Parts: sequence; structure tokens; C-alpha cells
Amino acid sequence: MSTVKRKLPFVLAASDHGTMIVSRLDYHMVSKTSGFGVGFQILESGAFDSEEISLAVSVLDFRRRYLHDGVFAIDCGANIGVHSIEWAKHMTGWGSVLAIEPQERIYYALAGNIVINNCFNAIVLNAAVSDAQGVLKIPRLDYLVPTSFGSLARTSSDGEPRIHRPGGRLRWKPGHRAGDQYRLTERFAH
Repeated sequence: MSTVKRKLPFVLAASDHGTMIVSRLDYHMVSKTSGFGVGFQILESGAFDSEEISLAVSVLDFRRRYLHDGVFAIDCGANIGVHSIEWAKHMTGWGSVLAIEPQERIYYALAGNIVINNCFNAIVLNAAVSDAQGVLKIPRLDYLVPTSFGSLARTSSDGEPRIHRPGGRLRWKPGHRAGDQYRLTERFAH
């Protein structure tokens, strides 16, 4: 057994969505009692955006009613997969889900959540989605520091990704360079 002390940001949680791998540090507090983040919502209330998920499931049902079986849903920026899991469970036997997540560690949690919830009609991809062809560098964040990891967005004029949160720039571990590069068009070329 190792005697090295280390933080354990990722934990298993019994949520309304099923068993989930979730980061207990996925939060940003806006006051002493109010905050946001997928992990924050799941650990504080047992679920994440239930009304939004219900609306999306209604849209999937609508698509099935008018276009029949074979509905294909894409979850871009899937985070740990709450929407993907709910969609996949709902569409068992008649639809499928592609969950895309660019952050490597969050992608690992997403893949684990898809498997642990037995969503055999869902696949995951460690990539980013854009409206233009090209290469995007994904930073390796410091997952040992509390941050709303789902708030990562490319917004700055200098090309550096930023976390949308009051008073903060994106933080990643010192000594780590920007992560892998993905060329989505090559990965799905037919």
C-alpha cells in the first residue's frame, strides 16, 4: 500500500441518473450557499438539470414518432455523461447516442459512466466539436482545484481557452503543456 497522501477528486455517487463517476471538485461557488457545476448539482441534489433532460427526452420521442426508430442523438461537450446516459437509457432498443468530450480526464469519467450504466447504445469520443475544420489544442486542467469543469470554452482573442467564471482564468498544472490535438475530420473520414 502506498503511503503517499493524495487528493481524491473523482468519487462514485448514487444519483437519480444511476451510479456516476463525478468530481467532488466540479463546482464554482457564487455565494456561500449557491454554486454551479455538474458535480456540484449531483452531490447537492442527487441529479443534474432534470427539467432540461426531460425536455430533451421529449424531443427524442417526437423525433421517433415522426421519423421512426433509428434516432441518433449527439451530446457535444458531454462532460461526465448525464444527458448521454439518460438519452441512451430512454432510447434502448430504438436509438443511439454519440457522446463527445474534449477534456481527457472528464472523458474517462464519461466512458466509465456509460459502461457502469450499461448503455450499450452509446459510444464516446475524446474530441472537440467546431463549426470549422482545423486543429484545437485542449489544455490539461488541474482537476485537484475546484472549478466548474463543464464551463471550459474557447473565448479569448489570444487563442487561450478560458473558464467562464468570475475572477478566474483557466488553471492547469504547472509544467503541463496544452494537451493532444484532434483532427475530427480525419477520425471520421469514410
